[in-house]
Amino acid sequence: MRKIVLILIIVFGLACIFLVIKGPSGSRLELTTYFADAQGLRRGAPVRLAGVNVGSISDVRVRPDLRDNPAEVKLALLTNYELKIPNDSTVSLQTSGVLGETFAEIDIHEAVGPAVGNHGTLKSKPSDDSGSQLLERVTEILEKKNCDEKEGHHEQDKAGAARGRKDAVTHVR
Repeated sequence: MRKIVLILIIVFGLACIFLVIKGPSGSRLELTTYFADAQGLRRGAPVRLAGVNVGSISDVRVRPDLRDNPAEVKLALLTNYELKIPNDSTVSLQTSGVLGETFAEIDIHEAVGPAVGNHGTLKSKPSDDSGSQLLERVTEILEKKNCDEKEGHHEQDKAGAARGRKDAVTHVR
């Protein structure tokens, strides 16, 4: 009986060691990309593909030796299913809403290449930055409205001054 218990303990121990060495099933990829501007991206920010969270940013650092794209971003992707990202996919930085957090978005729409390997590099592309564009457009509209209001007040002041002169001339007569 003791031999059977000892064999079961050894088999259980070996199974646990095998599972620890093998790691969780699914897909784990560590990728790198480079940007001209990290736009406030932080470690731990989400990485999304087709709007689905597939990982997080593991590191953001500056590489001055890379003059055109000095912001080096490391992406840690972890899913419970196999994730094959084409090596010609691109990464852009997006913002959740106008004032939300910055995250990395992997775009596979036009990608046709073979799957990128672990520790591979994906090209970056400038983000559409629609939140920033929206904010700039609203600012322009408000500035124009403010100028129009000032101009309207200026025209009213001129008309009032002209009326005042006319009233003064009529009063003098």
